Amino acid sequence: MRNEVSVVARVYDLTLWLLPHLAKFSCAHRFTLGDRIEVTALELLECLVDASYRADKQPALTVSCV
Repeated sequence: MRNEVSVVARVYDLTLWLLPHLAKFSCAHRFTLGDRIEVTALELLECLVDASYRADKQPALTVSCV
């Protein structure tokens, strides 16, 4: 068995890394660009977690999810 990390764990790690970096954005960018990046990362993580618990993963991974 290969030692593979799931995509959910990788996106979770990316989100954990990303949030402190977004806090360092200047005020002009933190509340526009930073907020969009944060919301998109969290929505992506939510969709992947949702899909990991479903038998039929396709509905949880549609484009409308993110």
